[in-house]
Amino acid sequence: MLSACLLLGFATAVAAQEEQGRISGRIVDEETARPLSLAQIAIPSLNTGTLSDVDGRWTLKAIPAGTYEVTARLIGYASKTVTGVLVAAGDAVTIDISLPPQAIEMNELSVTVADQRGTASAVLQNRQTAAAVTDAIGREQISDSPDSDAAAAMARVPGVSIVDKKFVFVRGLGERYGNTTLDGAVMPSPIADRKAVPLDLVPASFIENVSTSKSYLPRQPADYAGGLVQIETRKVPGENFFKVGLGTGMETATTGKSGLGYAGGGLDFLGIDDGLRALPDILPTDMPVNRRNLSSAELEAIGEAFAPGWAGTPQDLPFGRSGELAFATEVPLGSKDLGLLATAHWDDSWNRREGYVERVFASSGLADPEVDYGGDQSTRAVTLGGLLNMDFPLAPSHRISFNGLLNRVTEDQSRILEGFNLDSNTNQRNTRIQYVENSLVQGRLSGKHYFNALGGATAEWKAAYSRAGRYEPNTREVLYRESGGVFLWDNFIQSGSIFHQDLTEDAVNLNVDVQFPIRVNGQAGTIEVGAATLTRDRDVLSRRFRFIPNRSVASEVRSASPDQIFSPDNIGPGPRQFEIQEATFRPDNYVADQTTTGAYLMADFELVPRLRFAGGARIERSRQVVEPKDVFTMGVEPLTGAELDNTDIVPGATLTWAASDRVNLRAAASRTLARPEFRELAPFSFADFAGGYLVVGNPVLQRSRITNLDLRWEWFPRPGAVIAVSGFYKKFRDPIEEVVFPSSEFIKSWLNAGTANNIGTEFEVRSDLGFLSESLENFALNFNLTLVDSEVETGSVAQIFVPGSGPLEIDVVGQKRRLQGQSPYVINAGANWASSSGRTSVSLLFNRFGRRISQVGTQYLESVFEEGRDQFDLVVEQGIGSRITAKLSATNLFAADYRFTQAGDLLRGWQPGRAFSLGMTWQPTGNR
Repeated sequence: MLSACLLLGFATAVAAQEEQGRISGRIVDEETARPLSLAQIAIPSLNTGTLSDVDGRWTLKAIPAGTYEVTARLIGYASKTVTGVLVAAGDAVTIDISLPPQAIEMNELSVTVADQRGTASAVLQNRQTAAAVTDAIGREQISDSPDSDAAAAMARVPGVSIVDKKFVFVRGLGERYGNTTLDGAVMPSPIADRKAVPLDLVPASFIENVSTSKSYLPRQPADYAGGLVQIETRKVPGENFFKVGLGTGMETATTGKSGLGYAGGGLDFLGIDDGLRALPDILPTDMPVNRRNLSSAELEAIGEAFAPGWAGTPQDLPFGRSGELAFATEVPLGSKDLGLLATAHWDDSWNRREGYVERVFASSGLADPEVDYGGDQSTRAVTLGGLLNMDFPLAPSHRISFNGLLNRVTEDQSRILEGFNLDSNTNQRNTRIQYVENSLVQGRLSGKHYFNALGGATAEWKAAYSRAGRYEPNTREVLYRESGGVFLWDNFIQSGSIFHQDLTEDAVNLNVDVQFPIRVNGQAGTIEVGAATLTRDRDVLSRRFRFIPNRSVASEVRSASPDQIFSPDNIGPGPRQFEIQEATFRPDNYVADQTTTGAYLMADFELVPRLRFAGGARIERSRQVVEPKDVFTMGVEPLTGAELDNTDIVPGATLTWAASDRVNLRAAASRTLARPEFRELAPFSFADFAGGYLVVGNPVLQRSRITNLDLRWEWFPRPGAVIAVSGFYKKFRDPIEEVVFPSSEFIKSWLNAGTANNIGTEFEVRSDLGFLSESLENFALNFNLTLVDSEVETGSVAQIFVPGSGPLEIDVVGQKRRLQGQSPYVINAGANWASSSGRTSVSLLFNRFGRRISQVGTQYLESVFEEGRDQFDLVVEQGIGSRITAKLSATNLFAADYRFTQAGDLLRGWQPGRAFSLGMTWQPTGNR
């Protein structure tokens, strides 16, 4: 609401500044794409000008409507005049200018404005001049897709596939071999048992561009192998604008269908629990809830104090809805202007898994499953977030910026599963409600400084604080067993249970990078030094409770609905009532911290004409500590924790041969790391669902070390077009694998395998069709294909952790198989048409990934595979008048199913249906 008030308050002020236009842009070195500071930008006919700042950015304000010539000059570079710059009243024109280095005087260059505009081609231009093997997509490409968040947008990048609609797999590697930064700061993950950040935390409307570094350079953190995903939020644009948008959506398997839901809190539509699901205030925090510590009356009061609601009930599922507000302006502060950009985003939608199946197969390989459940699952997903970016030039060569992001993604799930369970040799029914808030708060203060007196040295510093949270306050399960054709409540370990968890992880990221210009063989280059530290602190509070029958419970109570069984009338000390008891396990809670410090030295220069070298080495020390903690003082020996302390030197280098002005050949080599995550080290166990897996961490895990080799040929035939072929090879030592092995119950954990190899190739084509015919210049095509093959050898001995027994070496059946999460191929394709006015566009997008291992089996238990799936999406945008735009999106047009198999049999699956959304945006101020 505060964001909305600020946005509306600025709208009037912004609109009042529309009478005159402005020209802004960025000036860079034509050969290296490095920003040029203190360049002179002028309009001679108006006798006005300005200097570019430390990022090469510049703005000419209060320009009357008309057509102008813009000149750019800087000592050591050829001057350039851009002609035909048309400025309309209230418009902001963007021109990115590149200057060629020139040691001697030469005639001034003159180009038309069409040759200098930096729109869709800017991302490819940055890729062409990058020092590493990099792929990227920008805001313009994202706007042509139905993508609502960073994860969906990343699915369009070559070699990238998305798992569970939120986790990025690069080049077929699991998310553990990736890393993610937001505005240069490493993002912490709010997911307890996964390293990867769920990228659906970042709405697409917040994104300026997303790049993926597929080869490593020492200026980057060393903890990745597949790719470093770098998300840059929207920049202060140098123009005034105001925009408001509303949308709605539906899914064919969900909207209007009978799904599951329950009465929640009053703020659920915002994805915020209003306290209804919180632990009761009368609950003791210093002792377990049991008869030894509390009286029967106290136990009854505590049991009745928990929020009502135990299972989902049928309800018709509504349409989705969304809203967005955004504005940008400049506020005078003395002789300078403070640039402001703010956005707010809200989305409320429902999803139902039609034909939902959940099974468990025996380790002996029997065709019939031990657990064969089917049923219904409905999820309400709410996203609420805001972005605030500020930019202030202290002087033309000194700039400070602030980037703030707050976002929350809430999933409120109701599930009923029913079917045969071999343990009870009868049919069972399992109900569960689960409410999870994933949140991310990040603030980053940064500065960039250009020192002309030091030969043009540039220093950049960043200080970022992040907090990732996962709040699961009210997960409840009830189990029934069929007897005589009637389902009766069963006194099973998960039945009548309440699970509460509050996970927070704080991260402080400090970076400083200094770049010194040098000249080698008469060509410009740089020496770069830097240091960084990342501190992560995680705290996990978990409590478990169960309602235990005092004696046998009447059949009429056991056959009732979950809400009736655990109503206040049935809670108490009576012989046929239920009494609440503490069920928290000692390993349920832990604290963890990690400190990673690093420093690097690298150089970037031409060894010989057209052969560029970029490389050096980074030294990193990482210390990870996981300490289980007892919630209560028990007077017993503390549980064993885990500690990893490693210092590594990680070198990386890239050679780029510019065969021509439009063709590059790159070769890269590096050594990188993959460290285990806190959850993987913590001896914390929990069951996913009745009859399913027990998940256990492994405190004896070690880091993985990876050797990376990359080769890429790329041709940029014209602005906005690229044809590229890449090859890569990776050698893994001690890869960390998620495995499932049989014990008294199926256990899922993590272990270090022996060695692994990953080899593959990528093909990419992106271009408009103007080269075929002028009449086709409004059509554009893109296609990329990744082919990957991998092999991991697990060996015959595995070191695991068994709760109650500790570290244990077990004999296992040796395997040679693909890496977990590695798809043998990934295909992305798209076609786009845009009208000459830019007010109408149509995009058709396709994505497919190949069959990949979801969970690795051990002993004689087969691995679980996620089957390949086709995704077809259609997006149509249409301008209505001069200030309104409508966007219609249709996703999963072929209604492809989700299918997970084991030994060829369906293990888990559902039909998601097709999804459609319609959004309208009104932008009364600023460029469309």
